[in-house]
Amino acid sequence: MNKNNLHTILSSLSKTSVVLPKNQRRLKARLLRQYKMQQKQHNSWTNIIQNAKEAHYMKRTFKKRYLSFSPLVIAVALIALTGTVGGATYWFTTKISSWQANNTVNLSVKDCLMMPLVGGKGDSKSAQPTSFKEEYKIIDSTFISKQDIDNAKLSDCEQRAIANIIDHHFSDLHEFSATNLAPNSHGLYFPIYKVGTIEKIANNKVTITDLNSLDGKPTTTSSIELANDALILDGDNPIDQSQLRAGDQIYFMYQNKAIKNEVIDRGNLESLRKTTDINDQSVIRGISKLHVDYHALQKLFQAMNNGAVEVITNDPTRG
Repeated sequence: MNKNNLHTILSSLSKTSVVLPKNQRRLKARLLRQYKMQQKQHNSWTNIIQNAKEAHYMKRTFKKRYLSFSPLVIAVALIALTGTVGGATYWFTTKISSWQANNTVNLSVKDCLMMPLVGGKGDSKSAQPTSFKEEYKIIDSTFISKQDIDNAKLSDCEQRAIANIIDHHFSDLHEFSATNLAPNSHGLYFPIYKVGTIEKIANNKVTITDLNSLDGKPTTTSSIELANDALILDGDNPIDQSQLRAGDQIYFMYQNKAIKNEVIDRGNLESLRKTTDINDQSVIRGISKLHVDYHALQKLFQAMNNGAVEVITNDPTRG
């Protein structure tokens, strides 16, 4: 481990709010003093340890508890203390910290956008960030882990961010009746959002596989027309259609072309499917490459369905 990696870990430790036992709080305080000294003096970690007033105490403490005093050992100890979600930085603004006690995983989620409302009046088109806490109890650790749950929430929040961009781009998405699902003035039924993986692109059609596995159903593959006015993104960055590739994981919004003079009956499943099922009347209006593997979110839903995880506290914005 180099000093840059250690610097990152120490920086994350300075921001964590995890409640620690008394003996670990003392250790954390000493480590943070070393980090602040490092920031002030711009010296290497080795020089700080050698010159710090408490270096002897820290060295003796770590040798006793962790066998040897090295940056790698310190890093492992700090990761155990912080419990925050580390790693890559993504294009969306969500910040997630998490910690695990026994088989219970707690998440603190900040700035995860709410999903846009279908059938709204267009008065809430601005993205609405929300912060919340979630708690999961892992029943079968061989099926799902804390890291899986962390990644699932990152995936969820990335998809919400994309949905808000698409919603903001198309004003007609708010022209629906919330009661009878009549088609809007553009001749399309209401928007449906899905994840999938591009299999191929040809003749202005995108063939997408892995469409229905979010809820554990068998996967399906469909070819869907790309609308002439489609918004194509890589995260939040507009791109050309030619930049979509086979193998890309995507989050997309499609609509079905409305059937002339027909109003959908909400109480009739076959009638309702005309607005939702992918068919030869479907068109993709918004599509974005994903930066977080959506399979983590699929795995969480599957774990909830098969009893591998129990939801103790869920995101309140989901009802």
